[in-house]
Amino acid sequence: MNQQVIDQWAPELRRTLVGALAADGSITDAAWRAAFAAAPRHLFVPRFYQNTSEGSAQIDVSAGDQWLRTVYSDTHLVTKDDVTSSSTAPSLMATMLEALDLSGDETVLEVGTGIGYNAALLSERLGDTQVVSIGIDPQSVDDARRHLATAGYHPLLIDYGEADRFSGIRRTDDSTCEGESTSYDDACYYTVEKLTTETDHGIVSRGWIDAAHSKSLSKPTPLTPGQWTTVTVPLRAQDEVIPKGRILGLAVTLSDTEWTSPNDTGATIDIDLAGSKLNLPATSGKLTAPTKPQPIDVDITTPTHRPDLHDQKN
Repeated sequence: MNQQVIDQWAPELRRTLVGALAADGSITDAAWRAAFAAAPRHLFVPRFYQNTSEGSAQIDVSAGDQWLRTVYSDTHLVTKDDVTSSSTAPSLMATMLEALDLSGDETVLEVGTGIGYNAALLSERLGDTQVVSIGIDPQSVDDARRHLATAGYHPLLIDYGEADRFSGIRRTDDSTCEGESTSYDDACYYTVEKLTTETDHGIVSRGWIDAAHSKSLSKPTPLTPGQWTTVTVPLRAQDEVIPKGRILGLAVTLSDTEWTSPNDTGATIDIDLAGSKLNLPATSGKLTAPTKPQPIDVDITTPTHRPDLHDQKN
């Protein structure tokens, strides 16, 4: 069964499953009906195992119609041959999710990521930034993260924490003087006070890309509508101490209203999150200057020089 056939039949099979769950009373909330109709269970169950007279048999996409129809049936599916992972029957999942009695503005912590399908349903219901899911098996968590990314859900990208963060400076009435004064400079300067505000999030860095100058700031190279293009957005260099356990989030917007005054053109963009990558130069532990920081084991890229934006070759 090729991807085109799956994309064609999966939505109809989801609608049929949701209709059956609604008919037997498993789903009574319209918001959960919409979530089950949207979340692609087949992405989280690329294979499952069934008992046969000859033992356990693996059923995957190569089984075609049998695999896809079973995935979108009200069936509990074992997803590992050692029976340590499974996908709960949708009717039971719907009953448990409706029991949460969500209004839509909550943040949910899911303990036990499993295959990721439940996190996908919660993300459809609440928005993926409102869902945090944790698991104990690294391989299962990695698989779930990959399936969630393929489906367009990223519930682990953002985690906000209360902290005092820099919000600006204020001039005080005190001044300090350094050196000799002259007729035009008294060598005295007002001191400033650092201001902080307790917030639930803070911006570490930011970057921009001009869609009309996607490759150069000196030569117009606009993005082509309807065509996928790979672009690189450099972030401003910033020294920041990230507390242990904090998760960094990446927000992508069409304009930066804090620094610019954009005109609404009605333009939209699609971003392939599963094919995107964020590279951060980082160090960990205590550093004693002038010791050279040792990078932690992450995928990073570091520019070797600052480009001349006035150079026509850039």
